[in-house]
Amino acid sequence: MVLNTPATIPQIAACSRPIHRNASQVATSVKTYIGGTTAALFRSGGEDIDVVVRLREADRATPDRLADVPISTPRGIVPLRQVASVAGTPGPTQIQRRNRERIITLTGNISNRDVGAALSDVRTAVLAERLPRGFSVAFSGEFEDQRESFAQITSGFLMSLVLVYMVMAAQFERLFEPLLIMAAVPFALVGVVAALLFTGTTLNIQSGLGAIVLVGVAVNNAIVLLSYTLQLRDDGTPLLEALARAGQRRLRPILMTTFTTTFALIPLAFGRGPGSELQAPLALALIGGLITSSVGSLIMIPAFYVVMDRAAGRVRGRREVPAGAVEPTEGK
Repeated sequence: MVLNTPATIPQIAACSRPIHRNASQVATSVKTYIGGTTAALFRSGGEDIDVVVRLREADRATPDRLADVPISTPRGIVPLRQVASVAGTPGPTQIQRRNRERIITLTGNISNRDVGAALSDVRTAVLAERLPRGFSVAFSGEFEDQRESFAQITSGFLMSLVLVYMVMAAQFERLFEPLLIMAAVPFALVGVVAALLFTGTTLNIQSGLGAIVLVGVAVNNAIVLLSYTLQLRDDGTPLLEALARAGQRRLRPILMTTFTTTFALIPLAFGRGPGSELQAPLALALIGGLITSSVGSLIMIPAFYVVMDRAAGRVRGRREVPAGAVEPTEGK
């Protein structure tokens, strides 16, 4: 509640050379006239309402009228013009600071667009302007939150890669085969990007979480294939025959795992209802990543295995040749 009391002037102004009162007392009086002072507390229906007293809007409209505001002094009540110089100057209604620097905050709402596209347009418009010396532009709000979230997702993705590799290295008691199994992850990421582009879904936090989940899920099919291949090789089966038999016997389990998981995610990816727009990116990322990682596990990873094994065999062969000896050549 504001009580506007009549007076012969007001409007805030610059005050200087106070004569009978110090500057803070003059400023307090002017603040009471212009901004108001809480004089009492009014209670109504269990609610407390401040009663603020200030001058009427007409009496605080211009600096000229403010100069005649009565000020109490030891010599009596005199106009403000007798104890201070009053002048109207433009200035901010409020001053905001961050890290001890003045800032001006411009806000806006985004409609029917993603944050990245809107920010790109804003950045282009800002860079087209020549800012005065000492001024800089920084983007915050939802963009800053999104950038921090993506940084956390990236670190989580890298950590998941390291942990998955460490677990497989400990279980296989080898270093090469787990590294080969991790080749399924890039194929999964290709599927994530393809699924998001095909459905017109933006890369966001939910799809990023789906990529992290895929690090553990995408390697499952490669583990099933290569673990059986290693068993056959330990029994003396040649590499190509071991890969062919492993692919034949592990094809059905790999396809069953991929199809059952994909079909279970379809209602989540294309469902309707409250919250579906938050769940769909994660499900789409998982579906796309599972499909491409399964194809990569069945086709590309065996091919990589053959190439890497032959390269490692040639390196081992060179190391076993004694110094000064001549490597045997094929007969004509």
